[in-house]
Amino acid sequence: MKNIKVKTILTRTMLIFILQSCGGGSSNEPSIEIPESGTNPPLLTEPALYKTPVGSNYLPLPQHSPEFDQNQYQTMRNEIYFISNRGNYQGDGDKDSMYMHSGLDIYMVNGTPIYVIADGIVGKTDRRTDGFKSVLIEDSLNQDSGWDYVHIDEFYVTEGDPVFQGQLLGVSKFNGTEHMHLARVSRIENNSWDQGYYAEYPDKYFDFIDQQAPVLSDEIYFMANQTDTILSINDENAISGEVDIVVGIRDLGKYATHPDVYYLAARVIPVKLGFEIESEAGDVVMSSQFDFQSMVITKSNSQSSFGNEQARNLYKSPNLFLNQPWYEIGNSYIVLTHLQKTSSDTSFPIIFDDSFDSLNWNTSTYNNDGSPQFPNGRYKITVYAEDSRANKVIKEYWVDVLN
Repeated sequence: MKNIKVKTILTRTMLIFILQSCGGGSSNEPSIEIPESGTNPPLLTEPALYKTPVGSNYLPLPQHSPEFDQNQYQTMRNEIYFISNRGNYQGDGDKDSMYMHSGLDIYMVNGTPIYVIADGIVGKTDRRTDGFKSVLIEDSLNQDSGWDYVHIDEFYVTEGDPVFQGQLLGVSKFNGTEHMHLARVSRIENNSWDQGYYAEYPDKYFDFIDQQAPVLSDEIYFMANQTDTILSINDENAISGEVDIVVGIRDLGKYATHPDVYYLAARVIPVKLGFEIESEAGDVVMSSQFDFQSMVITKSNSQSSFGNEQARNLYKSPNLFLNQPWYEIGNSYIVLTHLQKTSSDTSFPIIFDDSFDSLNWNTSTYNNDGSPQFPNGRYKITVYAEDSRANKVIKEYWVDVLN
């Protein structure tokens, strides 16, 4: 085994790990043992002691070395960038390719050391595809939940190994925009991990800087229910019948934007989303709010990606609204009217099945006395979005109903 020094250098991109052979270097550089190819480092028997621990309410991020001093930790924290988070739209802009992203894509250069973030047992490893190798670690106290580390190369564990927080797991590798993928997962009933699992909301476990509110698109789209037909953009046309309300949304801020990934717009999504429809008289005639922490994304053996069908019940294809590639804009186009609460929504977890696809704003319904529930006239739609750090945006739109 060779002893390799890891230097941390602050550039405009991030904390870059430079692997050097042993020799010179200042005394404050963390010394991390990277094993020779084909060999494994000793397994820990207890959690590592972090020189700069995170707060008691959080877990360390996987690139957080136990050897980081305060300056190195702060450099890492200042340079945290999530390319994608759980729940944002993924795909090529069309309906057939869309799916829901299952975790956090954490930007880092290939070869960055990756550490175990929580004690557990290695439940599954996959070494089959270069750039997509993965390790799933079950929680030590509940082996039906765990963390899935993806785009890990040269990992040093095998199935059944007990592992501890701070243990060297491997190094990152992805053949594209360099990053590693981290997902919070749980079993579907008593299935094996190979049979599929749920992806839960992970952001709450980590400490990162976010002081900027999400953004909503300037346009709000009114579409014929369960179709791709746009009835009106903002209030350019009156609407009638059963209507889906669609808005583009994304979160911004330091953690969602990186200067070296200029070709990808910030595309993470907030955690809470809601809307309210108000008549000209000031009466609230419809409202709903949704917390994405209550939702899980599913993957089964029959799916090549997470939440394909769920995505089609939550998103509209960006190509319907854009004349440029989706990744240059970054919005997830969410059907607000599919986020309405129903009597069946009380169970956890919530899965966006086909029952959500039929939810809509039916502007042509009548009250028991025969009067229209939504009389012809002008309506204000107020949309709000809130991220995991309680930054919030509120935006108002208008539309005319004419049945």
